[in-house]
Amino acid sequence: MSIPRQIRAHYDRWIGLVDVSEEPFKTHVPVLIQLAQSLKPRRVAEFGMGYFSTSVFLDRTLFPSLEHLTSFEDDPEWFSVVTQKHAQDPRFEANLVSTPMWKISIKLRASDYDLVFIDDSKQSRDRLKTILALRLARGITKGPVVVVHDVEQPRYRIATMLFPNRKYFHELCPQTGVLCRKLGL
Repeated sequence: MSIPRQIRAHYDRWIGLVDVSEEPFKTHVPVLIQLAQSLKPRRVAEFGMGYFSTSVFLDRTLFPSLEHLTSFEDDPEWFSVVTQKHAQDPRFEANLVSTPMWKISIKLRASDYDLVFIDDSKQSRDRLKTILALRLARGITKGPVVVVHDVEQPRYRIATMLFPNRKYFHELCPQTGVLCRKLGL
C-alpha cells in the first residue's frame, strides 16, 4: 500500500468511517430531523438545493416550526427540478445564483437564521470555500446551527474545525457535521 493510501486508511479509521450508504444522498436526513425536533428552527438557509434536504425542510410533519426556507443553487437544471417540486409552498424562497456560492455565504446575515445547511457545489474546492466563507459571515458563532454534509472528506473536516463547537455523526456515510452553538443535541 502506498504512503498516501496508508495515511487515508488511518484517517478513515480515526474519523470512524463506515461503508458508504446505499443511499448516500440522504444520510443527512436523520440529523436534520433530530435538529427539527430539538431546535425547532423557524428560518433555514440552504446552500445547494437537494431532492431530499429541501423536501425534508418543507415537510410540515418533519419541520413543523419552519416559517421560511431560503435556498441557493448554482445549477440551473437542478434548480428547475427542485423548484418545480416545491413551487406552491409559500415558505420556499428559491435563489438561482450565477456567482460562486461562497460569495453568497460570506454575505449571509447568519443571525437571521436558526439553521444553515451546506451541501452545495459539484467541485469539492467550491464547497470548501463555502464552508470557509460562512465561518466569516456576520453573526455565525452566535446565530444558527450549521450542518455540513460529506464531512468525512478531509478538506471539509479541516474547514469545519474553524467553528468553535462541532459534532460529527459517523453512523452513516457520507457523514454529517453539526457546527456552532452549544452542542447539547
